[in-house]
Parts: sequence; structure tokens; C-alpha cells
Amino acid sequence: MSSEYHIHGVEISRYSVKVRSYFRYKGIPHRWIPRNQDADGEYQKFAKLPLVPLVVTPTAIANGREEFSVALGGRTWSQKPQKYHARSLAALREKYRAVGGNRALDAILETSGCLAGLRA
Repeated sequence: MSSEYHIHGVEISRYSVKVRSYFRYKGIPHRWIPRNQDADGEYQKFAKLPLVPLVVTPTAIANGREEFSVALGGRTWSQKPQKYHARSLAALREKYRAVGGNRALDAILETSGCLAGLRA
């Protein structure tokens, strides 16, 4: 599964550029895709309204895939996405932000491979 976000935007849109700047500042892996005819396939698939920017997430729920996989403890686990996964991740990210700046916690989360997901 790709861990890269796709940002569909226009250089003359201040909000598009602001979103891209935020991704750069936070070090979130992303690809800037100028909103033009070349990128219409993905844009049309995910856009509900013809507005920019459009951020396409790498998650199974946003991509509408039937199954996702994760490697834990040297084994690969697969399952169908469920709505509570997104809610649980949002709750975990909120709790992580509330703790803010705990170096010991960050070290543990980095070792476990969870830190990047909580900072996204």
C-alpha cells in the first residue's frame, strides 16, 4: 500500500499551495498533481465537487479497496476495512496531539513504527 498522499491543486489557488506547504512542513509524503487534463482520471474518481485542492489519502477506506494488509511481528495480516478503523485512528491522533512533545513516548512509537501514522 502506498503511503503517499496525492494533492490535486492549482498554483494560482492560495489554498492549494497552503495545503501543499503544510504537507512539506510536516514531512508528510505526498505528490503534487497539477489540476489539468493529465490528472483527470484520479481527480474525477474522488472529487465530489469540481474544487481544488483535492487530497487523496493512501488509506484503504479512502481508496475504496476491498482489503488492506499490515505487517506486524514479521507476519502479514489482511482484512476488510471497517468504519470504526477511521474513527479509532482519529481518536488516537487526537490523544497523541494532547500529550504533545513527550520524547519518551515518541521514541517508543518510532521503534514500533507507529509515530508516522500518528503525526499524519
